[in-house]
Amino acid sequence: MAMLITSIKDIKDKSTPDGFLLFCQEEGVNPESYTEPEHGVCVGKMDMYRYGATAAAQDLASSVKSMLSA
Repeated sequence: MAMLITSIKDIKDKSTPDGFLLFCQEEGVNPESYTEPEHGVCVGKMDMYRYGATAAAQDLASSVKSMLSA
């Protein structure tokens, strides 16, 4: 499964509002006041789809495909 290390802000920017709240609930993050983890957060491709970050999930899938075909 493809995964991405990113920031909470990036997830918020690329997800739907409800998707971001789902992410926060699952990860124990306060959506109103959060601190970025030093090493980022790891998000799987399928989770990105669940959070409404479809474009980011498709970009990740394309990136993985290009690495595998090289």
